[in-house]
Amino acid sequence: MLFTRYVVYPGENVKPLSLKVCIVGAGPAGLVVANALEQHGISYVILESRSQEYLRNRTRAGLIEPGVVRGLGELGVTDRLLSSAVFHEGFLLRLHDEEFRIEFAGVSGSPIYMYPQQRLVGDLIDLLPSSKIVFDVADVSIDRNESSGATVSFEYADGHRRDVLCDFIVGADGARGISREFLARKGIGSVSHDFGCDWLGILVDMPSPFAELVYAVSRRGFALHSMRGTSQSRIYLQVPRGSGASWTANQIWDELNFRLGLERSYWESSMISQQMTVQLRSFQLDQMRHQRLFVLGDAAHIVPPSAAKGLNLAVDDALHLTRGLLSWYLHRNEGDLEVFEEQALRRAWAGQEFSSSMTSLLHYMPDEGAFSSTLRDVRWRTILSRPHSLKEFSDNYTGLARHD
Repeated sequence: MLFTRYVVYPGENVKPLSLKVCIVGAGPAGLVVANALEQHGISYVILESRSQEYLRNRTRAGLIEPGVVRGLGELGVTDRLLSSAVFHEGFLLRLHDEEFRIEFAGVSGSPIYMYPQQRLVGDLIDLLPSSKIVFDVADVSIDRNESSGATVSFEYADGHRRDVLCDFIVGADGARGISREFLARKGIGSVSHDFGCDWLGILVDMPSPFAELVYAVSRRGFALHSMRGTSQSRIYLQVPRGSGASWTANQIWDELNFRLGLERSYWESSMISQQMTVQLRSFQLDQMRHQRLFVLGDAAHIVPPSAAKGLNLAVDDALHLTRGLLSWYLHRNEGDLEVFEEQALRRAWAGQEFSSSMTSLLHYMPDEGAFSSTLRDVRWRTILSRPHSLKEFSDNYTGLARHD
């Protein structure tokens, strides 16, 4: 083993780490790559700016596609997921005052899995030696990125600085990380879109009354009722841009009653344990590779949460990059690394397209007229009434279409 610990004490001579792969970010994408490298004895380190406690407790997405679960299973990291996840074969659609059930599993052949992202992150961390992840780092910098190799530097929590000499950098450090910033400085372009509204998200300490997700579409806005485990509900309300912080609990309950068709008494004993606002926007890098740097997940692309593709795209990126890295280190075959970017961009844009389409299907925008509103209703009724339209929707919802 190239190294056994990373803790640096004052006065210690800090030598560079020399290894194969430096992973920036301990989110799902970075951890998936690390687990694959660990299993094959390929040296790596993960640099993470936040604490382990924060990552294990940050409430995030919970819908995981069957193809992603399959890929994680091939990596051997799904024991806890498969024993604890809830399987959904459909969802409830409330279209104004009418209710429908869309059974996507019977059409696409696959259910989706409900498993909180923070639990997946915890599972992946637990499978790695603690010495391979450096939490609470600061001032991470990509100092060299050339065809001959790369150098990353960082500061430990105690202020000591260290260089990492590596073959490849995996930039999985999110939308505000140094990987995206580095590519911008290199002149690599991007495109973005703002959908013009927010989601007000709340975590409620009570079990969901529904067995499946509920998508509610009304002219007063969208609502989503989902679950986080067996004891909490995650609920989202479409709200005007920038207004989320001003909503009181009573306003939230009243609006949820209207959009979801629930009685006020349902909420009387519930408590909001978390409240947050999410902007609906898209972002896509033009490139996901530069020399020895590969950029994954939110660092490369942001999608609106309407179709729950963010986590799935990130793990997809990681699984495919893993294939390329293993092919290179185990067989000296660079083919999968060479095609990674082209294939990753194709999958990312497929995810962007369906996320944008789903956002349009679910949200009534304040400035839209009767024409756009009527078209939305027609699109839903086409999905509900035409088998080929339902099949296309289901394949996209479960992620199968992205892998055709």
